[in-house]
Amino acid sequence: MVGGVPEPPDAIILPFGSRVESLGPRARGGGAPGAAGGVTDDTATVRRVPIGCPFHAVTGLDCPGCGLVRGTVDLLSGDLAGALDRNPLIVVLVPMLTVGLVVWALRLMGHEVRLPRVPTAVGATALALVVAFGIARNLPVDALAWMAADR
Repeated sequence: MVGGVPEPPDAIILPFGSRVESLGPRARGGGAPGAAGGVTDDTATVRRVPIGCPFHAVTGLDCPGCGLVRGTVDLLSGDLAGALDRNPLIVVLVPMLTVGLVVWALRLMGHEVRLPRVPTAVGATALALVVAFGIARNLPVDALAWMAADR
């Protein structure tokens, strides 16, 4: 115990039986400061943390979202090519999530924010493209190998 705070464990058991032996000094700090320090200063350690995907665990296939968490870690460390390699959808999803968070925060502070209405056809097309991407990334075709989640 250091200053009344217990020492972090040497190993952490994650979902699907994964085991992380050590998260490194910055990532083990706990809370947002420890997590942010782990991502920006010790990305090699953070990248080794296995992230379980229930869909992959059950089917053995990559879902359209496989690789997004690892890709986000790559983005936070400035590796755009690595993020794109893990999941190309990150280029669309991160800006959408960023806009959504900013709008949510502004509304929380009492500002009225209006977003343009997205036509149903655009939403349906986007959903169809995500499903097509999920299917294509699992096909055993060499020309589509770049779509597979980098494990």
